[in-house]
Amino acid sequence: LFKAASFVVGGGIVATKGWKLHCASKEETAKGLTDILDQEMPKTAQEMEAYLEIQEKKSEKPPAFGMLMMPVKSLTMLEPVEGFKFDFNTMLNDLVQAGCSWAYAVREPSVFNLMCALTSDATSPDASFITGRKDSSGKLEVQGSYKLSSNISARTEMFFPDSDLNQANVVLEAQKAAGPSSYSLKYAPGMLSYSFMQTLFKKTCAGFEATYVPQMKMFIYAYAAKLALEKHAFSFQWNPMNRMEPFSLGYIFAPMPRLTLGAELKTTMNGTETCLGMKMKFMQAVFTGAISSNLRMQSCLQHNFGIFSLSLHGMVE
Repeated sequence: LFKAASFVVGGGIVATKGWKLHCASKEETAKGLTDILDQEMPKTAQEMEAYLEIQEKKSEKPPAFGMLMMPVKSLTMLEPVEGFKFDFNTMLNDLVQAGCSWAYAVREPSVFNLMCALTSDATSPDASFITGRKDSSGKLEVQGSYKLSSNISARTEMFFPDSDLNQANVVLEAQKAAGPSSYSLKYAPGMLSYSFMQTLFKKTCAGFEATYVPQMKMFIYAYAAKLALEKHAFSFQWNPMNRMEPFSLGYIFAPMPRLTLGAELKTTMNGTETCLGMKMKFMQAVFTGAISSNLRMQSCLQHNFGIFSLSLHGMVE
């Protein structure tokens, strides 16, 4: 398990494979099983009507502008793991979670991370939270979200590359969800942006983001849209502020409940790139694979053994 292989094949092709082991405490596993058992379908007609009404309201809520392409990218972009990576997380109590990770690679120095998270309600995905992560190189990342009301939340992201506070990058954001509409006001060093997303009809939304750059004294506009059908979903985003990927067009097809296929056409600094991906779910395992037009192939096979989770990663560059 602790072996890490890295070899070079002729023609400039670099292939790597790595192992990743995740260990969860008994409390975390018991909590996960409790959450599954609590998700029981309603039995009476009144409960079913209320359940369908809640699900309909959730489907009307549009995603945030920056999260619109995440379902496609989760199929076409995988986490690169070379060598061996070990993660451990445990619940200290109902509100505090702590963990650590250690990554060992052949061609890169080892990295050790410490993580701590505090949440107001561990059973709710919309609860207030704050997380911190620090690695052995001195980098510190802090993320937080606070619910001001049922529809308004404040978020922050802070990144400290070293102990010099002048090099810190702090992002502040306020979000509001009002029925089928979503608003966001974000401040980042050197820019101020406002985004708006609107659900046009069921599972279909569109919106824009306006970013003001004081140094240039001008507004830069970005646009996004999503069209979802029974088994198909199309997404589009044009964002000139993202120089790495200004244009992205995604497609998701779910022919079976356990199989999801995805495709993405995007423009990068090196030209146009096409990516294909798939995710197959089994009883105790999940397989994800992706390939791009420049013949970069990635795969991940994750298997659960009780409180343990073992994943095998492969990549050909």
